[in-house]
Amino acid sequence: MRCPTCQTENPDEAKFCRECGSSLLVICSNCGHENLPGSKFCNNCGQALSAGSGPAAHSGPEHIGQQQIPAPDRTTPDRYLPPEFAAKLEEARREGAMEGERRVVTMLFCDVKGSTAAARQLDPEDWTEIINGAFEHMINPIYRYEGVVARLMGDAVLAFFGAPIGHENDPERAVLAALGILDGIANYRMAVERNWGIKIDVRVGINTGLVVVGGVGSDLRMEYTAMGDAINLASRMEQMAEPGTIQITDETYQQVAPFFEVEKLEAMAVKGVEQPMVTYRVLGRKATPGLLRGIEGLDSPLIGRTRAWSRLQEAAANLKRGVGGLVCLLGEAGLGKSRLVRELQANFESCRSEFAWYETFSQSYETDLPYALFQRLVRRLVGASAGDSAALLQEKLEAIVGEIPGEEEAAVRPVFDSLFGLQGEAGQPPLEGEAFKGRLFTVMERLWRHRASQCPTVLVFDDLHWSDPASVTLLLHLMPLTEHFPLLLLWAMRPERQALGWQAKLTAETDYDHRYTEITLQPLSQAEGGQLVDSLLTMSDLPALLRARILEKTEGNPFFVEEVIRTLIEDGVVRRDETGQHWQATGTGEAVEIPGNVLALLTARIDRLEAGPRRTLQLASVVGRSFYFRVLARIAGAAEALDGQLLILQRAELVQEVARVPELEYLFRHALTQEAAYSTILLKQRRTYHQQVGEALEVLFPEQRGELAGNLASHFYAARDFEKALDYYTAAGDRAFRLHALAEAVEHYSQAIACAGQVGASSKRLIHLYTRRGRAYELSSRFDEALANYQELERLADELGDRALELASMTAQCILRATQTSLYNPQEARKLAEQALPLSQELGDRAAEAKILWGLLILESWSGGDPNKALAYGERSLATARDLGLKEQMAFTLTNLVAAYLTLSRLEAANRAVLESRALWLELGNAPMLADSYGLAGIIRWSVGDFEGAITASHERIHISQSIGNDWNHSAGLAMLAYAHYELGHFGHSIEFAEKGWQISEKTGNFSLGAYSRIALILAYMQIGAWQQAQETAEPLDEVRDKIAIFMRPIAAAALAQVKIEQGDLEGAERLLAEVLEIADFEAMAAHWAVFPHVARVHLLLADDDPESALEKANYVIGRLDQAGIRLQLAESLWLKGKVLMALGNWGQAKEALLEAKTHSEQTNGRQILWQILATLAEVEDWRGNPAAARQLRSQAGEIVDYIAANAGCEEQRVSFLIQPEVAALQATNGPD
Repeated sequence: MRCPTCQTENPDEAKFCRECGSSLLVICSNCGHENLPGSKFCNNCGQALSAGSGPAAHSGPEHIGQQQIPAPDRTTPDRYLPPEFAAKLEEARREGAMEGERRVVTMLFCDVKGSTAAARQLDPEDWTEIINGAFEHMINPIYRYEGVVARLMGDAVLAFFGAPIGHENDPERAVLAALGILDGIANYRMAVERNWGIKIDVRVGINTGLVVVGGVGSDLRMEYTAMGDAINLASRMEQMAEPGTIQITDETYQQVAPFFEVEKLEAMAVKGVEQPMVTYRVLGRKATPGLLRGIEGLDSPLIGRTRAWSRLQEAAANLKRGVGGLVCLLGEAGLGKSRLVRELQANFESCRSEFAWYETFSQSYETDLPYALFQRLVRRLVGASAGDSAALLQEKLEAIVGEIPGEEEAAVRPVFDSLFGLQGEAGQPPLEGEAFKGRLFTVMERLWRHRASQCPTVLVFDDLHWSDPASVTLLLHLMPLTEHFPLLLLWAMRPERQALGWQAKLTAETDYDHRYTEITLQPLSQAEGGQLVDSLLTMSDLPALLRARILEKTEGNPFFVEEVIRTLIEDGVVRRDETGQHWQATGTGEAVEIPGNVLALLTARIDRLEAGPRRTLQLASVVGRSFYFRVLARIAGAAEALDGQLLILQRAELVQEVARVPELEYLFRHALTQEAAYSTILLKQRRTYHQQVGEALEVLFPEQRGELAGNLASHFYAARDFEKALDYYTAAGDRAFRLHALAEAVEHYSQAIACAGQVGASSKRLIHLYTRRGRAYELSSRFDEALANYQELERLADELGDRALELASMTAQCILRATQTSLYNPQEARKLAEQALPLSQELGDRAAEAKILWGLLILESWSGGDPNKALAYGERSLATARDLGLKEQMAFTLTNLVAAYLTLSRLEAANRAVLESRALWLELGNAPMLADSYGLAGIIRWSVGDFEGAITASHERIHISQSIGNDWNHSAGLAMLAYAHYELGHFGHSIEFAEKGWQISEKTGNFSLGAYSRIALILAYMQIGAWQQAQETAEPLDEVRDKIAIFMRPIAAAALAQVKIEQGDLEGAERLLAEVLEIADFEAMAAHWAVFPHVARVHLLLADDDPESALEKANYVIGRLDQAGIRLQLAESLWLKGKVLMALGNWGQAKEALLEAKTHSEQTNGRQILWQILATLAEVEDWRGNPAAARQLRSQAGEIVDYIAANAGCEEQRVSFLIQPEVAALQATNGPD
């Protein structure tokens, strides 16, 4: 037996609920006999016990063991229904609307307090009369605000606001109904005490929450099933409320706070709720209601409404000139109509003495209340509130009774009395019917004619789509005044053609076109939506994913933006920092739900649909934001009716047709509309529908299963078909990985891993999923998450005792630790490799063995190891991979063999490895590694002095990297561009590319990658004489040089040493160079890296006036480069040798060295050193007494200097280059004779 009060299951023989104490006895409506729970017929008189028969008393534990209250008359509550609302409910019942739906509703519990004691004193017939009278006062307000009685329980009523007919303000309606109950019961309470001598009162509890609602019964009551504590909390609010009061939960309060005065109660423990609950007592309506929309403490400028604001200002300007007008603000809910009105009001308030502003609005529950719009307007004119007594209202109305020209006060007073239902003067009959309408229209016309003649006047009618027909007719009657008086009639409404307020638009554009302005608001653009987010959340580090999620959810609707941000703030995803001045993000908002206000607004729109289109919308929401007609038809059945239903949904602007070829396709106009429709479907039904959608996609699109894998996976996962979901999530992850959609790949692999845990997947599948997800993390520079992923695989191996999983985990961690990332740890990598290699051999896993050998190749290549060992490991790995046909492993190994070949000066082998790996990466469709192969080609081209070739390869690398969002390759490609342009004398480009590369490297967290760009930047700054910038760039690099990759430390030390030499800190330069030369196996490094410190030492020895040592070092560098076939730094080394020989007085050998330097630099087009070589040669010719040759050399050098200056970048950089002493001297000698 389920308790009707709290929904707790009880034993069949129970008479009272074990949870809340409510009686479970069933009362016979014929004889009043108490029957045991579950009885179908009365065991006293044989009467059938209907669904309406219920427990004898409602309330809680205080009734246990006490005499039960006699049953009131079981007349169904439909007799209290207003005819219009009864028709709506009957239609909902007939169509089965909402039967079996999840709905957020506001629940109202109301009971009669003191009824137990009173019942014992009275005859059952008297008691029935009292309770039936109380029911009338309890139920009437519920129906007035379009709530529905879900259950009558002894002396209590349970009502729902939000089902089967939803409104966007159901919580407000529930509280208004509660206030109506208290008002209505007040006189009845006194009558009961006077007639029967007993005291009764009512108490009301309200909560907002999730409920599964059933159909509407023949008695027009709602069937329902409680979800969680939603109804229990409403019941507890009622039980905790004092007699004659209304108590609401915080969930309800948040949605009604601007409209009602409340008293916050002390937090109290509530049974079944872990934390003490904050609740509120409703005291009454606020005299001036606030706004539910907007975020307290946050404001934003008017964004994206320039044209609309301009047209409003134009209407205002006309009014200033004495010209009246009609303005209609048209737009969907939330687009900012009211905001524009407020802005216009603020504009008028600056000149209030010249203008008069009056405003009124319609409420959604007043559509059947005649002249409600003008009642509110008149109340505002006289300063009256809804809570004023009749006498006080009449007194206030006197303020305008005598104001109307041409009307006697005695003739005007009855008009207002009838408008507000006030008692007129004794003996005077009230105005009614056409007589009242005629007089009201005359009085209103003369009132506003008079007001507008005194000063320009603005009359605002907000939310006209909710207006009652009488008010609309009166508004139309006032329109001619705008022809003759400075009167601006401004109304705002939604584009709802069936709304009565639509007639105002039609009349204005037809009859008053010359005075009519229609302003239709559209959603904000993506950029404008971003501006709004930025203006509300003044934070410089709003995560891109969170920002994109807000814009995706809200689609340019300012109200939706504000509500989603409000939800993020309430959920703690965004919060103020310690200063309270700025906002900071604590998450991505990935799981943000639809805000309650937005859900209510969207649900109310959906509720206006008939049953057929409504069900179609729900089914479509399961398919997705966009959906194919054929898929929907397959799961919906009755395809012939589907066309018409989709047409209705299009006219309601809920969906739109987006394509007919190759498939008829539709799209939900708003993502939140899809979510709102989906949220109403029962979980069990959702699973069934998702299974059907998945199977339909398989059948209808068999050739596109790979493309649709992610979609198929999500449907089968939602259907809890984990086997299929695992297959499709794996396929979707693999596809995303190939396309370098790494975030999507991670998400799909993570979902697949979750499914694998449900079905007990094989080791092979688990290894694939974990290693691929880890690799996707690595390629996204999310190295900590990659390590955590591999460690998770390690724990799983321990749990399952699976050595294959253990090997996969160790191997992956080895590669990660061996790679130059923030987790680089060669010692740990070597330890893991030494453990994994014998395990792979023990298990006979040759694929793993090839991978581990590859890891050892990386370690020996990039960690200052033995290049011969590196080559041996690499060739073993490559041979094993070839033997097994492992193309991906072959490509990885070949890629890293390039470094070993370069170190051993085997340029041809390095080139072959690059070309073979590139072909494999193309075949495999691995874009990141294809970009990497171009990067290796660029390094080789740079090393051999083919700077143009290096630029071409780097542009290919960058192009691929940008297309897939690979920051690592993008940054490295930009750095190589900087180095190549540096050699060509394009210092402006070099600085530009180095700065961009450095900025992008910051996103990867890779110190080495950042250093790569910083070094290029330092070199370029030094060449243009910007030593201050060079020093500022060098300082952070100096702090992290011990953390960067070993192979990069030589060039870093060389650049830093050059800065110190210029500063005169020769000891500091020597210390830097000595440290790098102490690196183990330094001389075994590839020549194109290793020579940089030696070249820097030649500069240092020259500066330290030690030409003999400098000559020895220069000869060593030149020999090393010749042996390796490397031309990078060769021209500079020969130039330095020439300068050393000049210092030693050996001018002939100096000229030979300089001419050789000139030849090499001309062949490579290395302008950055060529002009210096030519200038130095000119010195030699001067010494040799050959001024003509010297002048020619200086002229050639000057031409190159002019070229470099033209390519130095900004004017500041150009000037910095030209004022260097060597450059200035050269230019001076090349000046006019």
